[in-house]
Amino acid sequence: MQLRPLGTQKQTPKLGAERRATGRLVAVTGVLALLIGLGGCGGGALLLGLVGKPLVGLLVGAAVKSDDIEVTPANPTVPVGARVPFRVEAFSLLGNKIPVDRYRWELNNPVPAVPGTTVGTIDSDSGLFHATAEGTVTVESTVIGLSGVSEGTTVVTVSNRFALPITTLAIYPSRLTLPAGQSLRLLAVATDVNGLPMAVGFAWSLPAAQAAVGTLSVGGGLFTAAAPGTATVQVQAGGSTATAEVTVVAAPAQVGALAAIVVNPPSALLGPGGTQQFVAYGLDKDGNFLSLTAPSWSVESSVGSVSAAGLLTAGTTAATGAVVAAQGEYQGKAQVQVQ
Repeated sequence: MQLRPLGTQKQTPKLGAERRATGRLVAVTGVLALLIGLGGCGGGALLLGLVGKPLVGLLVGAAVKSDDIEVTPANPTVPVGARVPFRVEAFSLLGNKIPVDRYRWELNNPVPAVPGTTVGTIDSDSGLFHATAEGTVTVESTVIGLSGVSEGTTVVTVSNRFALPITTLAIYPSRLTLPAGQSLRLLAVATDVNGLPMAVGFAWSLPAAQAAVGTLSVGGGLFTAAAPGTATVQVQAGGSTATAEVTVVAAPAQVGALAAIVVNPPSALLGPGGTQQFVAYGLDKDGNFLSLTAPSWSVESSVGSVSAAGLLTAGTTAATGAVVAAQGEYQGKAQVQVQ
């Protein structure tokens, strides 16, 4: 049966709390009728004591059927480019969750702001929605449960005028020592209020007065150490600012050997299908950062897949694991949680 999108008023008189209350009344009435009948028979009290609870459970269970499908998040507004994992739950007349055996996701009634564009796509199995253009579209989940087939819907609005604010902006590493002549790529990460990484543009800068200490690549975070001193690298995004302090020391007569590998960011929280760029650095025995030649990337557990450049794409199911960068006998890890 077709149910209303969440957040809209139900039109039928006996849904939600009222209908669940009716279900309880039907179940209780049935139990009372049975008990009255038993009371009029010889041995009724004994029979009630032996089977009363199972019978109550049976009758209450008989009143359970799928009359309410909830799709979450309900009626969200998201920016273009957002990836939203939708979830579905089925509830009985008594408000209990009903096991969902199978479900299928699809999009209906798209209304793009610009004719000919596609508002979004959705994975039919996982419910991961990808917003691709402004407009509205109905997300529909067809659920096959204990009581048959039911449907739940919600409407997604995609708008470039809406975006979650940046809650945290950070540079990794935030403090480092680099020998003159060495280069290291810094990584900027912005996260929203949910702790999820955000696809935003970063503006990198280095004070002109510190130009003798090192240089910063245009449009990126690649810092090249030039002469001893201290430089403050700055990145801006969405009104937020983060800095990293780079101390440049004289180049040693011989570059230190690799002693450890660090992967940044040290941890990441992702939604299904979300992405996060990771970078790996080497450390010598004195803690100086070293550029790695060609680290190999891999993942632990079913958190997703990682490219040769360290870009992780999360899987479609909840998982906890790690991203691993290795070179020679050394490796470094960053913890990953897909929710």
